[in-house]
Amino acid sequence: MILKQGSSGDDVRKLQLGLAYLGYHPGIADGRFGRSTEEALGAFQTAHKLFSDGKAGPSTLQVYNAALADSGDDGDPYFITWSFTKTPDTEIKPGPNLPKLTKPYWPVCAADTFGGGRGNTGTVLRSDIAVLYDAFYQEIHDLGGIVTSAGGRRLLDSESNPNRSKKSFHYTGRAFDLDPASGMNDPATDPYVITQAEGRYWEVWARSTLATEEMMKKLYGGNVSGGKMTHEAWHILSQKDAKGKMVSIPTTTQVRGMFFSLTDVALKHDFHRISARRSFFTSGNAGGAEWWHFQNVRGLVKGETTFGSDLRRVYTLEDCRKFAYWDEVRNAVFGVGWV
Repeated sequence: MILKQGSSGDDVRKLQLGLAYLGYHPGIADGRFGRSTEEALGAFQTAHKLFSDGKAGPSTLQVYNAALADSGDDGDPYFITWSFTKTPDTEIKPGPNLPKLTKPYWPVCAADTFGGGRGNTGTVLRSDIAVLYDAFYQEIHDLGGIVTSAGGRRLLDSESNPNRSKKSFHYTGRAFDLDPASGMNDPATDPYVITQAEGRYWEVWARSTLATEEMMKKLYGGNVSGGKMTHEAWHILSQKDAKGKMVSIPTTTQVRGMFFSLTDVALKHDFHRISARRSFFTSGNAGGAEWWHFQNVRGLVKGETTFGSDLRRVYTLEDCRKFAYWDEVRNAVFGVGWV
């Protein structure tokens, strides 16, 4: 479905009302897609790093719905839903619940340096996920934290390894990594303090420059004493073993300061943590910690969406076939062989 100049009906009226609700100016909400609606939609697309053509295709509507969802329940009446005809899976086309994205696919999102200029100043994500990341980034800053980066999109010619899955959400543009050097290094000064949650999962606590005792108690209640929080923070020591070889040893130490949960803020914007690899705890494999990785699963359907269909949203079939692991992973199903 594409809503464009000349279109009419209830979906056009919803679009007009929704654009007005989001702060754009489509003119009278009369259900007729005219020049004013086209200009308002083009402004919305530009603001959300989409290809600005003034047409509401599937990718624009997905970002439009996401913007309404992020704005609160008051935006619900203006959601626009659409359906697709399911096609044979012989060539792995974008799934019925995952329309093809329009260009540009890969905006550069903001990120922060730390410790005197270490880390990247940006992270690349595909356009629909970038909108969610931008809102996450802004909220972290509003709370007095920073968002470091070791990258987002992984190019299709990047090889896998024991710490890099062949079905990584980085390949599909849905995942970003915080800079591993910004946590588990020196808990007394790192931007992030890492604590163990249930099982092999982590809680990432961002150090805040704006936090007050009132804010901390509002967020965490009895876990705050004297305006500060005490954490049993994990970090990695490097030292020589009996044979003189440098080895990594995970350990913990207590640290006290003003922090808020970056993990909670990420989840609010649909970015989920993943668990550490067993090798981190059994052999001190620092690359297996994975505390820095967050991935977005919005739009994926468990038991239905395949890795190949999601990759096809942002690449041509020709590009996908150049991916070294295409034949091996394209039919992996979300929630079954792909998590």
